[in-house]
Amino acid sequence: MTELWISLILSISYSGFILGAAIIIISSFDHDHTNLINYLVQILLKIILGAFIFPIFKFGINYAFKIQVDKEIKDHSEYDGYGIYEGCSFLMAAILCSVIIEQIHFGTIYPFF
Repeated sequence: MTELWISLILSISYSGFILGAAIIIISSFDHDHTNLINYLVQILLKIILGAFIFPIFKFGINYAFKIQVDKEIKDHSEYDGYGIYEGCSFLMAAILCSVIIEQIHFGTIYPFF
């Protein structure tokens, strides 16, 4: 029973990671496109912007909701809480990052080579 419970909590942590990454990528695709090259450049710039902004939100959420993990964990319930915390903090940082990314629209002048 305990191995199943640990696997469930680990899956919650990884699902927060996967959903968070999907939210950031999907939010970069949400804008009008008239030219294919311009559209691809804007998508790439928004994904790079998300890669720069996301760690700031992740650090801020971890700083606001501090959880200290002991080196010797005797009870599996402490693992449970940390797995849920990790998945939810990643998902929350991704949602905040996507809100910022959706509001930024880059100009139309890009250096094409």
